Amino acid sequence: MSPKSPTDIMFGNPPTDIHQPSPAELRDWMDLNGGPKVETFADLAEVDETMVPVGGLLRCIENGAVYERAPGGAADAHLDYTGGTGKKWYVRSDVYDPRFFGWSSGDMLPYLQQFADGDWETFRAPRGSEWDLSDTVTIVVDDLTRSKTLDLEGSVRTNTKNNAKILIQQNDKSLGVLKYVYINGGTTLLKSDNNVGFHIKDARNVRFFGHEIRGDPTLATSQGVGVLVENVSAYSERFMFQNCTGVNLRHTIQFHFAGGVDGGFSFARAMVENLTLNGGIAGEAQIALTTDVGFALGVANPQNYTLGEVVTQDLTGATGIVLGWPESQSALFIGSATGTFDTENAVIGATSGKSKVPSSVISPRLPNVYDSTFENISGNLNDGVIVMDLGGGMIGTRIRHVACETGAVETAYVFRVLKNSAGLDNWTFERPSFNDIDLANRMELFHGSPDSKSFAPMQVHDGLHLVPSNYPPDVKDGVIAYADGVNWNPGGIGEGNGGAGVFMHQGGNWHRLVTFKETNNVKLADIADPINTKRKYFGKPVFSSTTNAEYRATGAAPSASWKSQLDGSLITPV
Repeated sequence: MSPKSPTDIMFGNPPTDIHQPSPAELRDWMDLNGGPKVETFADLAEVDETMVPVGGLLRCIENGAVYERAPGGAADAHLDYTGGTGKKWYVRSDVYDPRFFGWSSGDMLPYLQQFADGDWETFRAPRGSEWDLSDTVTIVVDDLTRSKTLDLEGSVRTNTKNNAKILIQQNDKSLGVLKYVYINGGTTLLKSDNNVGFHIKDARNVRFFGHEIRGDPTLATSQGVGVLVENVSAYSERFMFQNCTGVNLRHTIQFHFAGGVDGGFSFARAMVENLTLNGGIAGEAQIALTTDVGFALGVANPQNYTLGEVVTQDLTGATGIVLGWPESQSALFIGSATGTFDTENAVIGATSGKSKVPSSVISPRLPNVYDSTFENISGNLNDGVIVMDLGGGMIGTRIRHVACETGAVETAYVFRVLKNSAGLDNWTFERPSFNDIDLANRMELFHGSPDSKSFAPMQVHDGLHLVPSNYPPDVKDGVIAYADGVNWNPGGIGEGNGGAGVFMHQGGNWHRLVTFKETNNVKLADIADPINTKRKYFGKPVFSSTTNAEYRATGAAPSASWKSQLDGSLITPV
């Protein structure tokens, strides 16, 4: 066995037990270690052709980078000193480390954009670094030949301007599902309430792991949006946000529908798991559903209208601006509306001159976050903060284990069902399912009052096992439990296992959920029959096939009589 070779160390190759360097690798290693070096990155600009010829290698002691001299006419060189010595260089690294390109502190904007535009797979922020972002970095997934990873572990980014953000977008939706973009670790600090940390626009498969976003680093207030997931003319689906933290934000995640030409409502198959929240703004949801589409008017061939034109409806006088139409071309999206549109009068375009009477009106048109998972959400919320908005279309979405809390004299909320223009719950199709919602620690289930069913039925199970309880569970109306009948016997209505059974707490008391048992008068009169020796309790109902009458036990003892509910006669076991 041989140790990892110097060439492996130099070029970052994965370790192997046995490595036989190629002649070219050995030549590079010997040239590099015996060849030219510079102490600092700043010295690179002064290197001339007498030190390193085209194709030659150079090592920088300060950052550990290896550089290859590029031809003077190279358009793809990573570093260009044509304003000085005229030399160009390639950085010999598969990982984009900004220190290799000249960053030492301050603004990371040009380096992140160079990474986004280049063919590197991974951007690695220096561990322990603090850096700024002064403007928008744009990653266009249409152009990617491989997936991109922002490895930000151990670094802290500060947005210094309101328009500073990382934008991930797809321009041509006909390309289908493209390469993934990953964000691993690190912390983002926002500038103000108008600032966004990450903006995902019409792009699928953006995945966050272990990232923290803070609205106000001083924790004095809550502001800004951690991740804006937006549909304009395509689908921002398969968004993933795992083991992440949102601190002092207006919205940690905002699903936003903006309309657009052949735009889609779908934010399907989002996966938000192990989310930790802190702070927030009263009346705002940490996981928010928002829209620019004040009205979706059901019309055929909406593309006959002109994008951006003003439309006005006859008689009602309602007005708005055309934002687009769905891919199905079955509705007209209207924004900046005044008044209320109806289904009786024509909507006329000021530019196109088109006139159509809507067959339906949805106001507003919310995103469809369906077939998605929101699970293990916890944290400390400010007074009046809402964990999650509900509405639009959420069929197949599962919400599990939400366990947040708020201050001693405060109230926060798990859900808010968004309303339509008529003030009613705004559902365009099916509701989500949920379970394990913790309402302790001053959490209420709903902000406001839903006026319709808010959740789909629970998942189908082949059985529900209630473990026998030897002590009363939480005394809250609606709780169902199985009493063991010995240590816990609600009302003392049975002896031995006669007190065992399923009980529901209602109106301040435990009530047995009874079942009817069919028997006959012979068995009722036999003190040794199981009808008298097993699970007998005061008030137990049975039905006798002998008299076609209901009988009830007058006690739990085997000798206790059975009283007919038909004529009051007694059958006493002997």
